[in-house]
Amino acid sequence: MHKSYFAILPAVFLMGCTSITKIRSAPVSEIASFDEVPLIGFTDNQEGVRLGGFSALQFVERENNIFTFKTVTDRGANAGETDVTIKGKKIKARPFLIPEFAPTVVEFSYNSDTKKLTVLNKVPLKDEDGDPFTGLPPKAAEGQQMEAAVDTDLELLDTDEIGADSEGFCQVAEYKFVSDEYAPALYMFDKNLVLEKQWTPGKGLPVSFLKRRLNRGIEGLACDTQYAYLMLQSPLEGEEHVRLVQFDWHNETTVAEYLYPVDADRADKIGDIAIVSGQKFVVIEQNGKAGTEKGVRNLYLVDLGSAGPGGELKKEFLLNLNSVGLQNFEKIEGITVVDNSTVALIVDNDFGLTGNFDKQNQRYETKADPKSYFVLIQLPKPLF
Repeated sequence: MHKSYFAILPAVFLMGCTSITKIRSAPVSEIASFDEVPLIGFTDNQEGVRLGGFSALQFVERENNIFTFKTVTDRGANAGETDVTIKGKKIKARPFLIPEFAPTVVEFSYNSDTKKLTVLNKVPLKDEDGDPFTGLPPKAAEGQQMEAAVDTDLELLDTDEIGADSEGFCQVAEYKFVSDEYAPALYMFDKNLVLEKQWTPGKGLPVSFLKRRLNRGIEGLACDTQYAYLMLQSPLEGEEHVRLVQFDWHNETTVAEYLYPVDADRADKIGDIAIVSGQKFVVIEQNGKAGTEKGVRNLYLVDLGSAGPGGELKKEFLLNLNSVGLQNFEKIEGITVVDNSTVALIVDNDFGLTGNFDKQNQRYETKADPKSYFVLIQLPKPLF
């Protein structure tokens, strides 16, 4: 049985693993769907919603042909912004179909022989009192924009002080870290997913993060025994680079900031980051569009140790994900390194919803293919 990632440093773990198969001259992908996932609740008109919205990925261990991973859901099932009238004022707000849903860490296995995915365990994020989080937005900081949330009757919902749109997950020993797009914020949980600490802009994280674009907070998260690495989804307003922060979670302070050069002409956001070894990372860069003509989904390598003046990073092209059958996946939001020539990805299915909401009938529109997908990719050359 391969040792768990969490027991030792990533670099040591990766060097101790062998590849799944011999390295090939071209990348090979295995694509599998979650065919059986539990219901997470029902809307007001009793339509069932199933577990999904997987927005991060962490490799745990491998035993023969069985791989185990962890992921985290985002804030829950919701529709696209719509015009609503609150106290005589027209605003844009987002309908939450199950407002009480708690963002959840999900453990699952993948059988590489049968290509079967199995949900093993799911645990909601909990606050310091042990009460479940919600995915509802918190109050905006001074001068900051924040989304408004409504129910399916289009009635305004209360804000939640620690409501989270969870998009990143990583674990070191018993500590679990989750990043949030709203504030944005970084949360640290104990082994039972009870909140221990949280950091926000000006309180451990850079004040500049308050300038994040709406719904474009911390998307990428990776960690080791000393640091958490946080990456915004898109450049701050008025900037061209995506900010990547090295955060010392022991001393609760940001120790370095880096600037990642996103391909602004084609891609406008990152999906996730994963540690390869030391200060070397793999990054998902994408634009959220389907197809090979307009859709961009690429993997790049970056080395923080080779940052230029002002922390500007150079990136090395690794793989066009369209070339391995992923051209129709609009939101690839989780990546993890399995061994030195294998990475795994997970696709955010938005809980099987298109985002369209029929206000008159209080019904949401489901996708033609509502499943969540997982991908295992063998790269053409070792990562290190």
